[in-house]
Amino acid sequence: MDINNELKRFNLRPENKSLNVNGQIFVKGVIHLSSQKINILIPIYAFGRTGGIKVLSQLSNYWIKEGHQVSFLVFRESQNPYFPVNANIIWINEKGEEAEGPALNFSLKNSGYKRMIALYKYLKKNSKNYDVVLANYNLTAWPVWLGSKTNNFYY
Repeated sequence: MDINNELKRFNLRPENKSLNVNGQIFVKGVIHLSSQKINILIPIYAFGRTGGIKVLSQLSNYWIKEGHQVSFLVFRESQNPYFPVNANIIWINEKGEEAEGPALNFSLKNSGYKRMIALYKYLKKNSKNYDVVLANYNLTAWPVWLGSKTNNFYY
């Protein structure tokens, strides 16, 4: 999205470089949340060294600094976060239940389907405890869409 075109579309001054849509302020690609404390859940398949996880880690740290609560929901068969994360980490097993930390022994060959079902089961039971569930990968979009009962966003 080109911010200048969006500003023109909403009849905003280009020098302002901000866009207000339903109370959310967007400035040059950064999402500024409202001053009200928001509880955000970010479901992911696994932590890794990818750029997407780095961006989510930075966003979560920024939102925490702004006073919001952020949690990552991750399947237990994952490594610990590579990038610094100040957010709460909720590890889940294949039944979608909270589990103790990451599994020490696991195979990277585990089915993405199994992870998707686990995320779905957790969200179906617990998503109402969050203000926002942020789907961030095409395979996390399905469990969020099917299982979440709150405000869902795709990043």
